[in-house]
Amino acid sequence: MLSVLAPALRDEFRLSNEQYAGILNAFMVTYAIGMPLADGRSIALASGRGLTLAVAWWSVAGMLTSLQRAAQPGICRSLLAVGESGAWPSFAKAVAIWVPGAVAHARIGVCNSGSSLGQ
Repeated sequence: MLSVLAPALRDEFRLSNEQYAGILNAFMVTYAIGMPLADGRSIALASGRGLTLAVAWWSVAGMLTSLQRAAQPGICRSLLAVGESGAWPSFAKAVAIWVPGAVAHARIGVCNSGSSLGQ
């Protein structure tokens, strides 16, 4: 979604291409680091609790992003990546535990498809 909004965001916040790329890279680097760490946290927590914490973090970080100033979007996007990186392994674990055998894979596919449509 950010790629579609890039021209409007760059104009509104007076960002250069380099600054905008830095914001996107802050998210991607944090997400890449957070994903393997989140998998360990997901295993350590009960699946419901891990998913609840990840979604709560993700939601609060999303709200903070809407309140940020032009100097802080990279930090807000990094906080968003922490929650998002925790949500994916947690939801996969929850589906694996709560959904019986053969249909679990289809349920994970539905969740992945739904998240793509929501963005």
